[in-house]
Amino acid sequence: MLRDLFVKERNVITLSTTGLIISIGFQLWDPLLPVYLEEGLGASVTSIGVIYGLLAVPSMVSAFVGGYLSDRIGRKKVIIACDFLVAFLTFLLSLTSTLIEFSLLLLLQSLFIGASRSALRAMIAESSPDRKRGTAFSNFLFLSLIGQIIGPAIGGSLAGKLGFIVLFASSSFVLFIGTVFRLIFLREKMTYRKDIQESEQSIPHERRHLSFHGTETSTHYDEFNRSLLIYIMCLGMFGFADDLIDTFISIYSKDILNMSIEDVGLLFSVRHLAMFSFILPSGMLADKVGEKICIIISWILSPLALLAFAFSQGGILAFLTYFLDGVAWAIRPPAMPSLLASLTPRNRYGIVFGFSHLIRTGVGVPSPMLGGLMWEILGPISLFYVYLVIMALAALIVGFSVAPRTTDDKIYTNSI
Repeated sequence: MLRDLFVKERNVITLSTTGLIISIGFQLWDPLLPVYLEEGLGASVTSIGVIYGLLAVPSMVSAFVGGYLSDRIGRKKVIIACDFLVAFLTFLLSLTSTLIEFSLLLLLQSLFIGASRSALRAMIAESSPDRKRGTAFSNFLFLSLIGQIIGPAIGGSLAGKLGFIVLFASSSFVLFIGTVFRLIFLREKMTYRKDIQESEQSIPHERRHLSFHGTETSTHYDEFNRSLLIYIMCLGMFGFADDLIDTFISIYSKDILNMSIEDVGLLFSVRHLAMFSFILPSGMLADKVGEKICIIISWILSPLALLAFAFSQGGILAFLTYFLDGVAWAIRPPAMPSLLASLTPRNRYGIVFGFSHLIRTGVGVPSPMLGGLMWEILGPISLFYVYLVIMALAALIVGFSVAPRTTDDKIYTNSI
């Protein structure tokens, strides 16, 4: 039963189950981090904003490097090395007493988290059948969401009773346990190199030299083909719009919709409930109807739900529309990486996943700053209109310009 649930692939099962453990480890303290920075280390609100902004930079760069290395030396090596270092750095967090030291450790941790993330997604993509890839990603995310529910509850209790020092040390131990299980049970899949060489030799000469712009080139032209580059551009648009709106949802709820702090917290719980409830069906939906359709539905449904949320005036309608946005969110995490993998040769999963994360994160870095300016100059509601326009445009581009791989491309990949 468990093997059927997790697509009958050892690496997918291992990454999903250990993802639950590691997610609990992170969530013990990650949601509470601003509180510790302010109360434990004396950081100002401005300093906390700067720290969070800087954390995206090392993750953005290392995601590309980690993906590239995973294509060269293997996914497992990158995942295990980075995860052990993250666990060690988390333990060091419990030993620091100054804001500067703590911030530097967070930046280093972000560096290795980004590298591990690209290799992990590449391993899930290559370890699952093409027609079950969406299910594989949704299963991984499903267990991670369970960790996001369990972790904060345990972390809040530990922090209140024993303090953050014990919290960081406990988190390090949990992360270490999850990484040990990955070390034992993950299996490296480097056979695709030999398979690709054999598949190239088996392709007739006239098919081996394909033409994309009317000029002769080898089969490796397809590493970054037109559809893939367009899709990565759309992921950048998504990253910009997503960071633009998510940064200000809690402030909008409190200041514009006049919701209490308790209601704002409940609002996010309702969204997480929707994400948790629909993430598994979304993976099966992506495998059934196709990733493109799921992405288009999600990217159009989300801004419409949030625009309705913006005009809800609080109350039950705010909760219903934000729940609907959680459903839209649940649709895209299995479909988005699955489509990326479908457009990418297997021996380039790592570098393409890393590059796409670099673009998505890099474009999103200035988004909160621009959102703040729009809030002040154009008014808070302007954020929701801009979000709608960008997401709808990205959905249209994906629908009309991102094409499946050609028959010749499939010959290149189906033999792997």
